[in-house]
Amino acid sequence: MTERTSVYLSQLSPAERKLLQLSIHINAMLVANADGNYSMRETVALAEAVRKLISEEEYRPLLLVAGSEPISDAAVRVFLEEHSTDVEGYLQQVAQLLKVLPEDAAEAYRKFTLYSIVAVAEASRDGLFGLMGDRISHSEKKVMKRMVELLELPVDDSNRAKLGVG
Repeated sequence: MTERTSVYLSQLSPAERKLLQLSIHINAMLVANADGNYSMRETVALAEAVRKLISEEEYRPLLLVAGSEPISDAAVRVFLEEHSTDVEGYLQQVAQLLKVLPEDAAEAYRKFTLYSIVAVAEASRDGLFGLMGDRISHSEKKVMKRMVELLELPVDDSNRAKLGVG
């Protein structure tokens, strides 16, 4: 752990840590709920993304800062209900928090967020058993584009096409 990460951990308020921890889940859930259809496939995709977060070394700086305290389903639901009515305000709060995180933790957060929102959006494919139809709905793309802009997510060429970002 870098010295800056250690210093930041000692200065992180409980509210900032809670925002960071919950936003890891909420970002993908906001995308999943954007079209009004939160499916079992999206739930599974989010669970897979969280497993990747925990198991892959590139996300370790984020875990060190966010901590690994368990988060109750009730806390996630309350947070989602509160912030789904003001997505813009929520994203601006997260963007401000990212500006003060250690660079390695902020980079890990951005990479994970992009990975998780695309994975969840792709899991929600319309059509028979999710085998046909648009992969990512227009409303999901709209929310994801705003996340990309405000959170400065690192969009590569393959994700650029998925998001419809120019």
